[in-house]
Amino acid sequence: MKSSLILAASIAVIGCGGSKSVNLNMQNSSGESGKATLTDKGNNTTEVLLALSGGNDNGAQIAHIHVGQCANLGAPYVTLTSVQNGVSATTVAYKLTDLEGGRYAINIHNSQTPTVVTTYVACGDIN
Repeated sequence: MKSSLILAASIAVIGCGGSKSVNLNMQNSSGESGKATLTDKGNNTTEVLLALSGGNDNGAQIAHIHVGQCANLGAPYVTLTSVQNGVSATTVAYKLTDLEGGRYAINIHNSQTPTVVTTYVACGDIN
């Protein structure tokens, strides 16, 4: 019985690709920074959890995974659930390994300027 449980737990761990932590660094003197945790959930999906603090932005903040790195962001690649009260949780239809490797970054926008989508408050490279 004990060996069956260990085998089942080992198979469950092998089926998932682990997790990755990404620092979300302040941009444009926003005062906001935090962390993103990306967890491979299996079945070609990854859970993206965002946690931000600081700043004074209390509205829903648009968040994306962008092509490129924070220093030179490209187009949005995946839309994430907007950050509300400092947190966001989204399951995306990509394996964690598809998102790793320095090709993408997580970017959060200022809610106070919804028509000016280039006003960024925090960003982190997914390396």
